[in-house]
Amino acid sequence: MTPTTPKKPTSYIEYKDGFPYAALTIPVELREKIGKRKYRKKLEAISSRKAQLEAASLVAGWKKELALQKALLNDETRNPLLKIIMEALDLRKAFEQADGHSEEGEEDSEKELLREQIEILARGRVQSKHGEQVALEFYGIATGAHTPLLPLYKEWSKSKLKNYSLKTVDSYKRDAKSFVDKFTYLEAVNKRAMKVWITELMEVGTDPTNPKPMSHTTLTDRFMCGVRHFWNYLDSRGLIDEEMINPMEGIIPKKEKTKITNASVGWTPFDPKEVVQLYQSIPEDDPQLSSVTAIAMFTGMRIEEVCSLTASQIIDVDGIRCFDIRDSKTKAGIRVVPIHIQLIPLVDKLLLAAKGDAEKAPPDTFLIAGLGVNKYDDRSNAVGKRFGRLKKQLGFDEKKVFHSIRKCVVTQLDRAGFRETAIADLVGHENPSMTMGRYSAGIDAPIRKPMIESIKYPSLKESQ
Repeated sequence: MTPTTPKKPTSYIEYKDGFPYAALTIPVELREKIGKRKYRKKLEAISSRKAQLEAASLVAGWKKELALQKALLNDETRNPLLKIIMEALDLRKAFEQADGHSEEGEEDSEKELLREQIEILARGRVQSKHGEQVALEFYGIATGAHTPLLPLYKEWSKSKLKNYSLKTVDSYKRDAKSFVDKFTYLEAVNKRAMKVWITELMEVGTDPTNPKPMSHTTLTDRFMCGVRHFWNYLDSRGLIDEEMINPMEGIIPKKEKTKITNASVGWTPFDPKEVVQLYQSIPEDDPQLSSVTAIAMFTGMRIEEVCSLTASQIIDVDGIRCFDIRDSKTKAGIRVVPIHIQLIPLVDKLLLAAKGDAEKAPPDTFLIAGLGVNKYDDRSNAVGKRFGRLKKQLGFDEKKVFHSIRKCVVTQLDRAGFRETAIADLVGHENPSMTMGRYSAGIDAPIRKPMIESIKYPSLKESQ
């Protein structure tokens, strides 16, 4: 891409070495918390309009992050106890280590003397500066009667989540914060209280004023992951009584298994006619959604796999053009997928657009240009939402989603008589029988080509 610098930078876009970057200045009061003074990311788009759209998507995500960080900062400002909480916790360490036995000839033990000093401090400086209620809280924390969860949460969220993706970090922090808001003090947490809370979550969610019941799957597969991670951190700090029954185990009621519920689990596949209806209903001014959907229809690829394809991932294997999927959510997802004959014109068109005025497309250029990214660098988020709105407008229920196209492909391959293991290899499902080194691109492509060509849709034009 040949960089060109406009005369005047557009809103949220700045230029460096001639290349456009999305940029957003971080407020001064949040810079230390976030660790930088500005968000900045290089834009993929070349045209001014597309760059604006891409930048707007990035900035929207950044502004949400700033709002969250500002809310946490406001919590600290509103709660004066947080400013002296670490002092109380330091005193607590000393109090717990103090000798509770008095020496011969002494009236008070070391612990009792320290308790008196804490009381004097609480009734004096703390109460005069922060009021009686804060003084009582300070005394309770310092003497071990209360263990506030919020400062521990803040310490955990800053230091114990560095090895996770940004999306996982946000999820863990949000869900653990709900736990902290609910119980406030560690001493309030027990198995009975947790069971009551779980019931509340399943009935109204985290906010009773805006009821959104939490499903069994959401509780087990997402919500409790962050809560348990925080609880394990508290345990590692030696704050959990060894004799305490683990309040995180056995608190979610088992899901009743019936023929009805078992049949309704998971997404349901589209049938080929429905896929054609969806594809032909895509607005003409949304070529990105059209391209993403077409590739998924004839490959069974996941939406994030389609959206992350680059020019270098179009390869030739024994004369067969293929998608070389190198980055997937599972090891099984790393595979070579022959390009369906009906996709060849579309792929050529996308490659031509990607190369621009160059002799060939730069290797790291995305095959489908113009897809905005969210703050997690996910290129599939926005186009996936547009697909969701489209299928809803067409009357499809919540069980049919973009992933249902993938299921449609798998169903077609199964009905065509291909082996289950071969289908799993083609679409990137986990295959228990697969052994390391068994497959190579040179072997896979000729075997998989007839499978890909067996995918057909009624009343669809011969070229995309």
